[in-house]
Amino acid sequence: MKKIIFILIMALMINIVAAEEGLANYPVDRPLTFDIPLYDQSNNHLNSATVTKLTLYYPNGTILISNKSMTWNENYFSYNLSGSQMSTIGIHWGELWYANGNMSGSVIIEYEITPTGSTYTIAQSITYALLMLFSLFIFIFCTYYAFMVQGENARNMENKVIRVNYKKYLKMFLMAMSWGSLLLLVYSAWHISWSFLYATPLSNFFKMLFRIIMVLSYPIFFVGLILFIMNWVKDKKIQDMLQRGLTVR
Repeated sequence: MKKIIFILIMALMINIVAAEEGLANYPVDRPLTFDIPLYDQSNNHLNSATVTKLTLYYPNGTILISNKSMTWNENYFSYNLSGSQMSTIGIHWGELWYANGNMSGSVIIEYEITPTGSTYTIAQSITYALLMLFSLFIFIFCTYYAFMVQGENARNMENKVIRVNYKKYLKMFLMAMSWGSLLLLVYSAWHISWSFLYATPLSNFFKMLFRIIMVLSYPIFFVGLILFIMNWVKDKKIQDMLQRGLTVR
């Protein structure tokens, strides 16, 4: 367990440090328009007579686009990428070559596609990691003690009730806390695997698991509330009978 937690935290840190290197970040699957200003030696904007050739590469080095001309828009040159061309998460790079009259040059382009299009700080990564660890601790703690707590009413050798055991309600509370912490734990794992680790198959698994737990939460909460009320009413009646000296089986 300690190794898993260590690997999780290290993976978070690596991704956060990579995101803080000043790269432009864009959301996955959303169209993007590159607007790149180009200048001559006198720091004036280049005009529409400028020839441009844009080449971009996927993170694995394969070509995304090759030698594409950009559109001149007065103070900058533009090129549109479709949503399908923005579907690969990771750091993309490329080069824009341009020429105007006797001058020419190139611009190195580097950008990152992330699930949300946002960068996360180290403080945020630590917060999510601590939230996940806290949820895991609460889940283990509550689950363990929910099974350890004895909720049955105390009985004598003749199997008659001699004392109402109100610990059964502590047991119910611990079970509810265990379920809630499990929900929070799965939600945190879903968010971390998607927004930080960029692990799409893993995030899809946690997303599906979270939705299943959410759907099950409604009937479980309803049944649990009914059981709580029924037990409370029953125990009050038993307590009243015991106080009057009556036998309760």
